[in-house]
Amino acid sequence: MNVATARGILGADVAEKGECQFVSQDGRELRIEIGGDFRALVKQCGSVTSALKGIGNEAVACTVGREARVVSRIREKAFVVSVSPANRDEAETAAEIVAGNLY
Repeated sequence: MNVATARGILGADVAEKGECQFVSQDGRELRIEIGGDFRALVKQCGSVTSALKGIGNEAVACTVGREARVVSRIREKAFVVSVSPANRDEAETAAEIVAGNLY
């Protein structure tokens, strides 16, 4: 993902904070992590998850603290998209892009 795409998702100018991490001028953050054990990543969501269709395989959405997260996988490659403060729509939009790029 690049700065322009992250800006479109967050709806504000952003700066790249690190590899796959973007922060808007108003302090909102978009972070993408690729890799890890899918089941362990889903467990980090806790017991309240929502199944999502069309975003990789077995995608779930959850809120952890102040973050909205989408956890999914493409084939055997797991990924997590986090947006804080929590905005599920933004997390899902970013996850759709990540899934498309990994596919």
